[in-house]
Amino acid sequence: MNKKMIKYSLISIVLYNLVMLVPITGFMLPNYKLKNGAEFTLREHITTNIVILAGIAAISYQNVLLYISVFLAIEMLYYVFKYVKVKSYRFKIFDRIVITSIISTILMLICMRFLTGDIESMKKLIGDMYINNYGMSEKDLKLAFDFIRDYRYFLLYTYAGLMTYLTYLMRGKKYYKTWQVSYIWVVFYIIPFLAKKYFNVESILLQNILLMTKISYIVYAAKILYNLIGNKIRFGLLKYILSLVVVFYFPNTSFVLGGLISFRMIKVKIGVEDKKEKK
Repeated sequence: MNKKMIKYSLISIVLYNLVMLVPITGFMLPNYKLKNGAEFTLREHITTNIVILAGIAAISYQNVLLYISVFLAIEMLYYVFKYVKVKSYRFKIFDRIVITSIISTILMLICMRFLTGDIESMKKLIGDMYINNYGMSEKDLKLAFDFIRDYRYFLLYTYAGLMTYLTYLMRGKKYYKTWQVSYIWVVFYIIPFLAKKYFNVESILLQNILLMTKISYIVYAAKILYNLIGNKIRFGLLKYILSLVVVFYFPNTSFVLGGLISFRMIKVKIGVEDKKEKK
């Protein structure tokens, strides 16, 4: 390994430890690796990732599973979508984010199967801490754990989606206005919705799928709002914040807006052609 590869591996390990302390900073790891490892050969990528995995495993083997299922998955799929075409078709940016989030969620669920004992120990530790230190009742704690258990698919998808979304945003902010999403994901809302409403199918999995689809189009609606206020406000960060605040307060309206625009039933002028979307 040369000096660049050693530095790259060590910084990646440090960033991963930062993620363990502050999970919301997770996007910094794949963003750093994509930015600084862009010129690596396939062999160099493999070598550095082996070193990173070894460094993480030296701290905790459980961390290796999380690194692979979230951050390595984001990095690998970023390259896959960047260079691979399906019948000369390139996936739209939001489609890449959704697919990456789904795959990462599946990987995390698989990894959780290997960590059942650790998860139970962590639940007991957290339960004791909140009951003894914060005066939380066992009933309220049980409700919280039941919610996490029932909606774990949605919660994992949301975290994976946030990390993927922020990674793509950091890598292509200037192309954000042109990001598009396919209407195909609406099907994953319509089918569970019809099953629940007209066939009385009650399933927590279907409810998770509804929420996963809904939040995907809500985030897309935030991008649409970003475009709409773009001509009025020049400060980029303020536009991001305002668009997210609006969709947060009006999630149902935002979901409908995002879905309709994905079907091109509503057109929003953005001033840049889709073909200039960041690849």
